[in-house]
Amino acid sequence: MYRHVRIVDETKMMLNILTGSKYTSIYDIPQRKAGTICLTYDEKEVRVGLALCSPDDNFSRRIGRELSYERNLNMPWTVFNVAELESQDDDFIFNYCIKELNRIEKYVASNFRELQLEGFYY
Repeated sequence: MYRHVRIVDETKMMLNILTGSKYTSIYDIPQRKAGTICLTYDEKEVRVGLALCSPDDNFSRRIGRELSYERNLNMPWTVFNVAELESQDDDFIFNYCIKELNRIEKYVASNFRELQLEGFYY
């Protein structure tokens, strides 16, 4: 599973506020694509790979997918043992992975700058 993370584009948001733009919904807030999360699972473990876009580069879905998958295999951001889950049923594991992906996406968006400094960028 892949998820492309977006974060608020603070510069564009402030410029819009200064020019009198009003935000009526979450979809009006300017965002920029910032990274990719790759989550894989098998009978033994759920693995998470993370690749964040460098401030100097343009976001690329292809590069994000490739790097997050490579990191998932070689140096995962985190690993969950499937045997420790409440159930090993495929549907349960799939739903667990979706919830983890949502949680990780929120964490990455909230801690984007710190994670970049830790070297997760491309």
